[in-house]
Amino acid sequence: MQLSKYQVQEKEYYSKYYSELIGATIDSFQMVVEDNGYGVDFWPTFFVTLKNGESRVLQLSQDPEGNGPGFMFGLSNPKQGE
Repeated sequence: MQLSKYQVQEKEYYSKYYSELIGATIDSFQMVVEDNGYGVDFWPTFFVTLKNGESRVLQLSQDPEGNGPGFMFGLSNPKQGE
């Protein structure tokens, strides 16, 4: 697979962006409920401490503009334990 110049730049950007999480500790998690005027959105929100000691609040979004909550792949399916 050949990536375009733009795709290579995008991959490098996101790799650098998410690499900040290496060594971070998840201190807590909260599902933040927000009334969006048409209904309710559930924002997955993580409270973390970065490797350098700085605290951050991280929310998953469907895109960088924050147009809606998102989904993170790679975790266990909670229904499997039922």
